[in-house]
Amino acid sequence: MSLWLHGIGVARGIAIGRVVKISGTDIEIREYTVGADEIDAEIARYETAHERAKQQLRDVRAQIPAGTPQDIAAFIDTHLLMLDDSSLSEAVIGRIRDERLNAEGALRRARDALIAVFEQMDDPYLRTRQNDVEHVVARVLRNLVQSERAAPENAPEVDAEEARIVVADDITPADIILL
Repeated sequence: MSLWLHGIGVARGIAIGRVVKISGTDIEIREYTVGADEIDAEIARYETAHERAKQQLRDVRAQIPAGTPQDIAAFIDTHLLMLDDSSLSEAVIGRIRDERLNAEGALRRARDALIAVFEQMDDPYLRTRQNDVEHVVARVLRNLVQSERAAPENAPEVDAEEARIVVADDITPADIILL
C-alpha cells in the first residue's frame, strides 16, 4: 500500500523510509468556569504545568551536544525566557481569579491576547516571534491536559540503519534538538 503526503520538506531530494509521525500541536481546550472554592486549586494546577514545561525545556537544553552552534541552544533559551516572563503567568492567574476560568481557558485567552499584540507589530521579525509564544503555550497546555506530544523517542522501534522520515504538522525547536 502506498500513501502520498504533500508538504514542505526541510531537506532536498527524495526520501524512502519508514514514516514517524509526530502528533500535531492542536490541543482541544475545554473552557469552563470554576467555583470560587476551586480557584486556588486551579492556579496551583496551572503553576505545576508551567513549572513542568520549564523543566522539560531545561532537560532538552541539557541534551544539546557540545559543539552544537549556539543559535540552536538560543531557541530553547528564548522559550525558557518566555516562561520566566511573569506577564504571561500573571495574565493567566488574573483570568483564573477574575473570570473564574479553568487554567486551559485562561491560558488560551492570554495567548490569544499576546499573539494579537505581535500581529500588530510593524517589524516582520518581531511578528514571527508569535510562533515562539504559540510553542511555549502549547507545551504548558499539553501539561495541563496531560496529552504529551508523541516525541520521536517514543516512536515505534526501527533499526538504527533504517531510514526514517519524520512527518509533523509543526516542529518546535525542542523537537528538532530531540531529533
